[in-house]
Amino acid sequence: MLYRKRRAALMILILLAFSAAGFAEDPPQTEIIEDASGKSDMHAISGHVLHEKRGLKIHRVASHFKVYPQDPLDVLPGPVPVLGFCRGEYEPFQIVVRSEADLADVTVDVAGLPEGVSFECQPVGVVDIKTSKERTGLTPDPLHNEPCFDVMAGQSQSFWMTLRAARDAAPGSFEMSCRVLSGEKELAAFSLRGRVWDFPMPVRPHLASMAEFRPWNDNGHYGGESHALFRWPIERQAKVYRAHYRWYQRNRMQPGSMFPRPDIRKNDDGQYELLNGEEVNRYFQEYLRDFPGVFDVLWIQRLMGYGTKFPDPDSEEGREKIAHICEYVRLYIDLAKRYDWPLERFVWYAGDEPISPHATRGDGSSKDMPIKALVACVRAVRPVLEGVPVLVSAWPFDRELLSAVDIWSGRSYGHPSTVMPRMQVIEANNYGKALAITTDNSYNILMDREAINHRLDPWHAWYAAVPMIEHWSNMYWPKTPWTPDENWFSPTFVVPGDGNLVYPPPKEDEVISSIRAELMREGMEDYEYLWLLRHASHAIRTCGRGCEEADLLRRIDDHLWDSREWVIRNTNRTRDFDYIGICSNVPGGQVRSAAAELDGLRSGMQETLDAIHRKGYFDTAVIDAGQKPIRQWFRYD
Repeated sequence: MLYRKRRAALMILILLAFSAAGFAEDPPQTEIIEDASGKSDMHAISGHVLHEKRGLKIHRVASHFKVYPQDPLDVLPGPVPVLGFCRGEYEPFQIVVRSEADLADVTVDVAGLPEGVSFECQPVGVVDIKTSKERTGLTPDPLHNEPCFDVMAGQSQSFWMTLRAARDAAPGSFEMSCRVLSGEKELAAFSLRGRVWDFPMPVRPHLASMAEFRPWNDNGHYGGESHALFRWPIERQAKVYRAHYRWYQRNRMQPGSMFPRPDIRKNDDGQYELLNGEEVNRYFQEYLRDFPGVFDVLWIQRLMGYGTKFPDPDSEEGREKIAHICEYVRLYIDLAKRYDWPLERFVWYAGDEPISPHATRGDGSSKDMPIKALVACVRAVRPVLEGVPVLVSAWPFDRELLSAVDIWSGRSYGHPSTVMPRMQVIEANNYGKALAITTDNSYNILMDREAINHRLDPWHAWYAAVPMIEHWSNMYWPKTPWTPDENWFSPTFVVPGDGNLVYPPPKEDEVISSIRAELMREGMEDYEYLWLLRHASHAIRTCGRGCEEADLLRRIDDHLWDSREWVIRNTNRTRDFDYIGICSNVPGGQVRSAAAELDGLRSGMQETLDAIHRKGYFDTAVIDAGQKPIRQWFRYD
């Protein structure tokens, strides 16, 4: 049925947001069609016309929207918005080409950028989604590293354009010249405007964003058979690791695990020994130097993974297992201390998704990983941890864990039986514990959702005041996505995109990123805007200039309040007060208005942050320090 009831209010919001973002004319009066379930039909792709003649259309489309090959292009009136970003920040947008005839080797070239501003052009590839609750078929997500791509007649092809300003880039406005080429033939030329704001993007993230690096999940994409990577010479392995760590740094994420791993074994005398300490340290020191912020959260490798029973301390087998764990952890920590690794940033991931026998999942089943055994195991290992905190991904929260676990990575969405109840979250905070949000099966990281949803998890973390979001894997590759007749996803998982944020590359020393990963980074940068505002508010008030800067403080408070309301209004569809229930995606009928509001929020925050920077309230050394070490996330009683 036609979506009419809230259309008037919706259009007002859109008009206000577009006005705030600097648009000169009203957006188009586009009808949005919705079915009874609230899901919208896929609408035309809205963008600003850059070129339209002789059977060739070229539009600029915001990164909030995905460009499906068969969807038509719709026209947004008014001038093309200015691309605004601060020093050290990335800013993506899309150039969409649609032609009546096939075009070979199409690319987008950019010239005239000011010193310190770079660009990257990545053609958007597609993955064939065969099972989905939202939309099946060819779905845009992979970002290819080769800048040239063929454009098929009658299809929309997006080129993912990313600008980045270096930290020492000069602030100011600029105009860049763009050309769309087919081989060496120029198809169209146009210009786009940008602006580099003077305030800096923090070097290290203030939110831990974990996407666990799992090269053992490659399923033969490295070397032709599963786990072949680990049999390569170590320097060849390191090329793969470095490529992924560069990707993590670009996207303000952490991998959790470090490679190569310490090789700890039991010798013939029954004693545990470390076999490769010097080798591991050589690479780790390199990674610490070259990738700031990537190793701000580090696992001491968990030995009890998903579906594994915790050892029973009352059995001989269980006691042997616990003794093995203790020796492994002890030698790992000794290695860290020997080479001055940042031990304050380590965490022991004790177990994956334990659930009490009395708890059930949404489908009514239970997990055979009793909390009681986990608690007993943690208590046995705690003496050798030397203060390293214990993290467990526990669905749901269980009061029995309070005495053993320091950090919970729990769910704040989904069925009530697997969601952290609000009062129990409060109880955990009262005990001085830290909380994180796990994104497993989260709507926001799935391919079949609109692009704006991929940047939401950092907003949810900011809203809920948690220090970390965690995703269980960045490279779960059950099959190849490049074979049309194969289902890219494991038969075990019916959600497209859960477990992978990158794709198998053609070269060992590169990574094929995704729209989802790029927009998660955008959400991380949004988080930094919010952090900078709070930091400035505190700095102004503590230096005794609150009265003098009353107007500036009011602007800061308005931005923070409006951002909170944006999260609630666009993503909090669970209104049950007993549960957090905030991690939902933007409903289909709200995507355009939510995107326009977000652009308006960011534009206003940029102006205010620039004013704060000019007044000298940003201490670069302080803001670049990033998130506090894990041991400061909570208090020890």
